Amino acid sequence: MNKIICEMCGTVYPDTAHQCPICGCAQPSDPQMQANQPLAEEAAAGYTYVKGGRFSKSNVRKRNNMAKAAAVYEQDDMDEDEIPKESNRGLTIAIIVLLLAIIAVAAYIYIRFFAGSGSGKEKPVVTTPVVTTTPVITTTQPTTPPATTPEPTTTVETTPDKSCTGVTLTDQSITFSNLGGVWTLTATVEPADTVDQLTFTSSDPTVATVDANGRIIAIGNGTATITVSCGTASAQCAITVQVPEENKDLTFNTYEPFEGSLTKGSAFRLKLRDKNKTALEVTNWTSSKPGVATVSEDGLVKAVSTGTTEISCTYEGWVYTCKIIVTEEKKNN
Repeated sequence: MNKIICEMCGTVYPDTAHQCPICGCAQPSDPQMQANQPLAEEAAAGYTYVKGGRFSKSNVRKRNNMAKAAAVYEQDDMDEDEIPKESNRGLTIAIIVLLLAIIAVAAYIYIRFFAGSGSGKEKPVVTTPVVTTTPVITTTQPTTPPATTPEPTTTVETTPDKSCTGVTLTDQSITFSNLGGVWTLTATVEPADTVDQLTFTSSDPTVATVDANGRIIAIGNGTATITVSCGTASAQCAITVQVPEENKDLTFNTYEPFEGSLTKGSAFRLKLRDKNKTALEVTNWTSSKPGVATVSEDGLVKAVSTGTTEISCTYEGWVYTCKIIVTEEKKNN
């Protein structure tokens, strides 16, 4: 006698029955399995049926556990070269997500900055005016007359007039007896602190010249007028140059014919010489400024302090003058 396994509930019943005694399912025309012959797959896996049929929960759970165990054994028996490599599915998904994010950012930038600029029309901006209501507070204050601020008093200082009002000369006339003779003309002005300056001019520079300091030099025989001006005031000095023909070649023994230089504290004997360089007998040696330089009766000049003086002498009734300049004493290095 053969047995039939019900395909619905897995119950084994004899083939003499027309239907499954458990579920009532009719006997199939082509039974799945003969009695006492287990399924090939269960027999191969060492599976033993339990009561309830192949589709019962116990039999299904048992078959699943057997399949998992077989898979583990098969995996352990694989060679390292036969183990399937992990797929790049996760990396692919990450790249797709990144690309989608970049596309979204680009779309936002385009819509935000470029989409509205090409249309040529901009949406008008409607500004709603804000009305602020300020409460008006009315206060009554007593009427007070404004304070009177005294105007500052401005004191204007008047500057006294310092224009030159007068000029006085120490000499009204000067006579030179030798060519190259020197004389300094001194002028006194009023007021003393005038802002105007003195000016000296010569009416005939071929007879006598004068510089800005009033220094007169005899140039040739004749007469001239030295005019001293200060502002609107002026004064004059008459100059006469009268040198005898025989005395035209007389000079002093200095580097210049009528001018010499000394250092303070030094001494020098001044001589009047003819054209042959012969010293002449002269008298009346005088110094216009003894505080600058002194002169003895025989013509010895001693420098006292820095400055300028005129040393004069007389020869045959004519007066000859030499300018002496005293400078600071030279220091030895």
